[in-house]
Amino acid sequence: MKKLFTLVSAMLLVCLLCVPAFAEWEVNEDTSVTKYLKPNGEYATAEWMDIDGKQYYFYTTGEMATGWVKDGDNWYYCEPTGERRYTDLKTDVFTFKIDKKTGVCSNFTENTTPSEQAGWIPTSAGYEELLKDSAKGNIVYYNSQWWTTPSVAWVMLNPEVVYFHDVNPDSKTYDRFALADLDIVEEPKQKEESLTGLWW
Repeated sequence: MKKLFTLVSAMLLVCLLCVPAFAEWEVNEDTSVTKYLKPNGEYATAEWMDIDGKQYYFYTTGEMATGWVKDGDNWYYCEPTGERRYTDLKTDVFTFKIDKKTGVCSNFTENTTPSEQAGWIPTSAGYEELLKDSAKGNIVYYNSQWWTTPSVAWVMLNPEVVYFHDVNPDSKTYDRFALADLDIVEEPKQKEESLTGLWW
């Protein structure tokens, strides 16, 4: 009986050691989207995470970032495997100077030549939208292609949802939604700028 107990205990211990306690990385097989599940059970979102001595950024959607990342006023580059780069990056149009200690790119805004490696995204919006965005400086036409600037591309890749409502701080919990004030106001029409100056 003692031998049987020892054998069963040993087998149970081996089985427990073979099963991982917590899987942190998750990859969607269909979309190849990589996410990181933190120890508290929540996905990393809109933040840098130090994982096994390497820094990774996760978009607001929870997806691991690759390519250019804007954090505050600083730009960083994440390798195709996700980790932050700490050496200069030579692309097809520009050499980006990256600080070896912080990973901050010191000359990101100096590049004005569109390229996917340089953080620009090819655009194929409708004609009217292209004209409006080009007048605002959000996209440029270069080498027979419309390109979205890195700053606008960052906003597209990292959307932020903000909810606004006015709640009286002195109100009781049960009536706080009754006091919410949502004003939908149509913006006054303004004169649109055109590239040629021929229309309003």
